[in-house]
Amino acid sequence: MKKVTIIIAVRNEENTIIDCLTHIQNLSYTNFDVLIGNDDSQDNSKKIIETFIKNKPNFYLFDILPSENPCLKGKTNVLAQLIQKTSNEIIFVTDADTYVQKDWIQNFMLYFDKKFTIITGVTLPKSNSFFGKIQSLEWAEIFGIVDIFAKKNIPLTSVGNNMAFKKEAYHKIGGYESLPFSLTEDFLLFQSIVKNGGQFKQLYNENVLAFTQPTKNIKDWIQQRKRWLYGAMNVHYFFSFLLILKAFSGIILLLLSYFTIFFGIIFFVGELVRLFFLYFNLKKIHQLHLLLFFPFLSILHCCISPIVFLDYFLNKKVVWKGRIF
Repeated sequence: MKKVTIIIAVRNEENTIIDCLTHIQNLSYTNFDVLIGNDDSQDNSKKIIETFIKNKPNFYLFDILPSENPCLKGKTNVLAQLIQKTSNEIIFVTDADTYVQKDWIQNFMLYFDKKFTIITGVTLPKSNSFFGKIQSLEWAEIFGIVDIFAKKNIPLTSVGNNMAFKKEAYHKIGGYESLPFSLTEDFLLFQSIVKNGGQFKQLYNENVLAFTQPTKNIKDWIQQRKRWLYGAMNVHYFFSFLLILKAFSGIILLLLSYFTIFFGIIFFVGELVRLFFLYFNLKKIHQLHLLLFFPFLSILHCCISPIVFLDYFLNKKVVWKGRIF
């Protein structure tokens, strides 16, 4: 059993960190270290972690200091410093508000024994709230799209709360220290490794399904999507065009349907295709109950997605973890 490292960046996660660490402690794969980076948390995160990891010799907590390297800010700074502290070949990354499945590591390691360099699982927000369920459905759709492109060997992105990579590939690109700063550090790392010859794998099944916290309100949702756009808009010009088209097409078609039913039919057919697409993807991860929230996801995308893009183009500032970037 090869020893691996799990790294976690923590900033003000007192309400979720215990759940995250408990699931990691209960992993069936036992040969691992956990490196936790405290990124100047202003709450009780550090004390909670210190108490939890006491008498757990494979859990380590580090206070992360600011870097003079302009490429290292926020989470990228945490990850860069933690990666420097491990000698293990395989590095897993998750977030402090995320919990993973018991067999998480085994299911990833099956593919590291092959040719793959960076591997991504599936993550969904988990909540009993109405808005949280809508977000879960939205994430399932996003991962489904990424999975389709991956099957065509077209690399889109990885996700920073459910991914793993070979440290050798990380060092080949010079690490985060050599990459331009990005608010989507997972996308940046993924694209850099793939462009340098690394092989990628997107897993889409219930064995690699992790759960995270949804955003609490529309304002936070817009900020999260805006941060994602910083990465997504840099994938490819054509993909950027498709994102913009997807964001505005719904509301435009509905407005045009006022003049002729033809555009309303196009909108309806498009939503029907989305519904079938989601059905087959949700079936893979046993989350079919989320389909009940599809009408509300459609409304959200039609009404709010254009606002995300307008905010992205008109106001480049992003608030993330209490910091302004």
